[in-house]
Amino acid sequence: MKPLGYFRTAVAVPLLADGDYTFIINDSYGDGICCGFGNGSYSLDSGSDNIVSGGAFGSSESTSFCVENSGGPGPDTTPPTDPTNLTVSNEQDTQVTLSWNASTDNVGVTGYEVFVDGSSLGTTAGTSVNITGLTACTSYNFGVRALDAAGNASGQDTAVGSTTGCSGGGGTPFTEAYYFESGWDGWADGGSDCFRYTGTRSWEGSYSIRIRDNSGTASAMTSPTYDLDGLGSVEISFYFYPNSMETGEDFWVRYNDGSGWQTVATYASGTSFNNNSFYSASVTLDAASYNLTDGAQFRFQCDASGNADRVYIDEVVVTGSSASGNAVGPIVTIEEIPTIRTFDITDDLEVDMKIFPNPASEMVSVRVDDEIQQVTVFNVQGQQMFRRDYNEGTDRVNLDVSALATGVYMISVQTEDELITERLVIHR
Repeated sequence: MKPLGYFRTAVAVPLLADGDYTFIINDSYGDGICCGFGNGSYSLDSGSDNIVSGGAFGSSESTSFCVENSGGPGPDTTPPTDPTNLTVSNEQDTQVTLSWNASTDNVGVTGYEVFVDGSSLGTTAGTSVNITGLTACTSYNFGVRALDAAGNASGQDTAVGSTTGCSGGGGTPFTEAYYFESGWDGWADGGSDCFRYTGTRSWEGSYSIRIRDNSGTASAMTSPTYDLDGLGSVEISFYFYPNSMETGEDFWVRYNDGSGWQTVATYASGTSFNNNSFYSASVTLDAASYNLTDGAQFRFQCDASGNADRVYIDEVVVTGSSASGNAVGPIVTIEEIPTIRTFDITDDLEVDMKIFPNPASEMVSVRVDDEIQQVTVFNVQGQQMFRRDYNEGTDRVNLDVSALATGVYMISVQTEDELITERLVIHR
């Protein structure tokens, strides 16, 4: 005989994954737990929520229920790694090809978003894309970032590239001028030792192109292509400002007719120029001595010994002429420009450091053109907040700034050749 009394059974649901489940309760007497031999009940609870309850049933009862958000994996908040080695190739008048190294993600990369001059062009699933509809003889800033299914985005990898079609050529005289006030004007950024600079070392306007060191293409700026076929001569004229170039250190003007780069002019410190003055210069190539062809290019390349040795190039003019002087070798000129202007020649005119994000709240990434030896953060009163030393060569470091209060700070980066300081805003 079933004993008389009050029965109360509580069932605690363990941590379950999301899904559908069935709760089953049995009674060997076949009359549930109420109501002929007492008063009883059961309940199935999850926290303060009741899933199912009862008491009046026969030999068994089953109830289906669904678990949602029951402690399974949380939302994906981890962004993919940054894509790397963004490369611009196959440059044509109105299109280029971009390619990059793939990113990784804790769940999976779903695509890559492509940018041109800061504007999104959409996404692609692969690691290369052909960009069309561009303007001939124009420099562009390209970017790409990785995305995952949760909407997380990586940082951007960026590169500068230029379309072709800068000159008519084909025996037609032309003049192309470059002032670098709105960008690279179709010239290619060679790499870490080439930089678009703003300040008083620019001859015309506010901007010029700085080249330094002797790292090959990375120390060079390269022109768009020109169609010189059928012309009698071509002249490239320019202004430059040398800074900290040691005696004997030089920079070159180079020419490529499609068969490789050749140096057509060399300007050396102590012989051709002295530091901290403006100079005008020109190089003329005659068809009698040089192969003036379609696809020709010019290049300015520094051949100094370190990052502190710099030359600033501005107001470059390329002129193709039908006249030929039948000159043997290049005609090279240089002239110092007298000036009463006073120039600040300190290193802090160069802005070679990038801090992002800025403003920041938790982490910031600091990137410079040189190997970082030390990073120091100061508040606006000049008090040191923290310092990090780096023994192995790196040009990019990540800093945890979560302990800094909201406000304005200064980040100073010491490299082998210079100290660079930029402002950082902490905002929460």
